[in-house]
Amino acid sequence: MNKSEYQRIVNHNSKVLNKLLKKRSTDLSNIIFSENIKGNQVSFDTATSKAYDVLGCCSIGAIPTLAKSGADGYIWVDDEDTLHELEVKVCGIRHDNIYAGPKGGLYWSSNPSLYHNRASIKSRLQGSFDINMTEATLQTKSRLTSLICFDQTENTVIDAWIMCPTSTAEQLGNRKNNKTMTLKLSCFEKHGSPIKPTVNYVGWDNWFNDRLNDARQAERFICGR
Repeated sequence: MNKSEYQRIVNHNSKVLNKLLKKRSTDLSNIIFSENIKGNQVSFDTATSKAYDVLGCCSIGAIPTLAKSGADGYIWVDDEDTLHELEVKVCGIRHDNIYAGPKGGLYWSSNPSLYHNRASIKSRLQGSFDINMTEATLQTKSRLTSLICFDQTENTVIDAWIMCPTSTAEQLGNRKNNKTMTLKLSCFEKHGSPIKPTVNYVGWDNWFNDRLNDARQAERFICGR
């Protein structure tokens, strides 16, 4: 696939995803996959099983794949003028689980009265990986990895970040002895970089300030221990 064909598919998928998000539709029939096949050319279960990959890839100008294993999609890297494998992680959050912290931060909680049932917003927004993956499988995770933060209440993309293959492998390797293996938004901020979405999105600072104001006005506060 050359750059012009890639850009044609990206432009098409971005328009399709914008319409789907606006209508709150899950119709993937018009999405083009890397195999140059549309969603309406495969079985219903095949198309719907790729829903998160479609949302993640098409949000940042990547092309999702129908492959059942390996990369979730492919993204063009201008510096190398070629396609690269991409792993995408989509993490959604609802407004009614967001609370203002005692020092001005934002927290997630499903029961704010319980101290251990809370997390800072940048810890809650994360990409999860299989903690039981073999060492060989872990090595295959050395690819570009993106985190797309999604507002489930507004049905819209908040913002996105991407991490290079070396940093992804290093950060996952540092967590292989943990009880869970996650890469949090704070990790993407530290070891990765923002990537501008190719669909309508809010932007992190705008979203954070709006949610903080909403939480304060609704008097949803996280109390200190």
